[in-house]
Amino acid sequence: MINHKKGFSLIELLLVVAILGILLSIFIPNVMRVVYKARGAKIAMDMTTIRTVAVTYYNEKGVWPKNRAWGVVPKELQATLPPGTLFDLPGWKTSYAFTNLSNKAADVIERRGYTIALRIRFTNLALGNIVYNMSPNLFGQAQFNRKQTVLTVVLD
Repeated sequence: MINHKKGFSLIELLLVVAILGILLSIFIPNVMRVVYKARGAKIAMDMTTIRTVAVTYYNEKGVWPKNRAWGVVPKELQATLPPGTLFDLPGWKTSYAFTNLSNKAADVIERRGYTIALRIRFTNLALGNIVYNMSPNLFGQAQFNRKQTVLTVVLD
């Protein structure tokens, strides 16, 4: 009499789970790297758009938009920013702040190293590093405070 067992042994199941675990440990970091690069590209595009709109505003009005808190679009730029350009990206835990020091004393500006800047606050250091690495190609000057995870790109 031949005994035909159906199913898998415990050893076979453990082997399959181990192989899947190894494959996933290789696959997931690569997927996350691609996701961060895509998010970084979106943030870099936002930064260049905000800079273009702010410089256009300055050229038309002769003054820079006023300071705004994290995640708040300057009122002066609201009408001219393209749809989808947000200063708060809650799903990515990232926000922007427009900084205008043009009316401050020279020593404040010298200490900061900029007059007009766009600051980006990240909660994910990997995403911040990716955007920082893109910044030299887009902006003349960028500073990344890794401790506070704040990237500052100088607009003027």
